[in-house]
Amino acid sequence: MVSENNSPAAARAVAKRYELLTLGDELLLGLTANGHLTYIGAQLGKRGVLLQRNVTITDEADAIVEQFRESWARADVVITTGGLGPTCDDRTREAVAAVLGQQLVFEPGIVKDIEARFARLGRKMTENNLKQAY
Repeated sequence: MVSENNSPAAARAVAKRYELLTLGDELLLGLTANGHLTYIGAQLGKRGVLLQRNVTITDEADAIVEQFRESWARADVVITTGGLGPTCDDRTREAVAAVLGQQLVFEPGIVKDIEARFARLGRKMTENNLKQAY
């Protein structure tokens, strides 16, 4: 298989099955447009990659586990968006780790990156943002 730009790497990327899993009750309720699908689909398309499927699901942990497991079994690459923030309804990390049989690992260096981002915005990082360093 040869891609439009005749790049072997691009040809390999095209041969893989890519799925996008977008999470968020706000998407399902029509309160927010699914900008992730538009952006990611366009960026992959520029690289010769066609998303095979996009599934939008609720923020519920069981739904995330079930759908990620299905997507992981079917696709070569699964991209997830949503559910990665610092609040109690952000459950993507835990759900994906459970499906993959992995433990989440705290990364102190990421805390420094998060603190720096808050500082640039002139805001103070709160304790709940530590969740984002796993």
